[in-house]
Amino acid sequence: MDALIIWDARSSNKALENFMSEFTSELSRFAMNARIVCLSETHRPAQNKIKASMRALLNLIQDTAPHYLITFGSRPNSLAALLRPTLKCHVLTNTLPIWLDDDVSSQSLITKLSQWLVKNATWDDMRNDPDYVCVKARSNAATGILLLEDDPRADELANQLDQEALPYRIVSETNFFEPTSALLEDHGVMAMSYEASANGRWIDQANAYGMPVMLLIDDDRQHGIIEGQTGWVIGTNQALQFKHCLSNWRTMSDDARAMISHYCRDHISQHSGLRQYCASLGYPERLEFKDFKIRG
Repeated sequence: MDALIIWDARSSNKALENFMSEFTSELSRFAMNARIVCLSETHRPAQNKIKASMRALLNLIQDTAPHYLITFGSRPNSLAALLRPTLKCHVLTNTLPIWLDDDVSSQSLITKLSQWLVKNATWDDMRNDPDYVCVKARSNAATGILLLEDDPRADELANQLDQEALPYRIVSETNFFEPTSALLEDHGVMAMSYEASANGRWIDQANAYGMPVMLLIDDDRQHGIIEGQTGWVIGTNQALQFKHCLSNWRTMSDDARAMISHYCRDHISQHSGLRQYCASLGYPERLEFKDFKIRG
């Protein structure tokens, strides 16, 4: 077996369930023989459930003989780290943010000690320089537009939106990286200047939420934007083009906005998210999932 993947399902954390479901979907794109097993209150290996104990995990590893043992969350990571000296497989551990991992806020001493034994891949938002992007909320591709408080052209953009009578909100960095559900339900696109996006994290984080970006620039570079899929690049002297993009967004069907939102998340998955993580394991993408342009 290529990979044995362990996660903790003992708490009713819907967000973690969704994360693992999305991970399973992305993993299916690759030519990898994987088995996904969760830690559970009941021990039923045939149903891919085991007790959270070293003996249960060791028995499972001996039965499956995986090339990789991949774990997500503090408790699975601890078990993998403690067993690692006795294992012949590669161990890959993944630290999840607190909203995905209930044990993070109350780590046991054994969990803290085990962190010294392995290098955890970190899943988080852009503030903490993570290995992989992981976000909690998603945009529903609504018509509202977000502006950044620290953007030197925020006032200029706000004036344009006032003229177009479009709903918008100016947000701080804190409110952007820790948004309420309501914020993302009402706002489906972000407008910013190149000066505000210079380090790239704003664009990536907006795309991770499912938000395309209208980027005002002084040159003809794309700056990480895939035109028409993850956003639009607009010259700062092209006021009419900016108005045209705003008008198109406002009159676009819900299905079309939802499709662009999907493109954004798909791009981030490949660039710094779940699909990028799966690809890093070294297994080729299945032919049926490759872009038809590549296949010719």
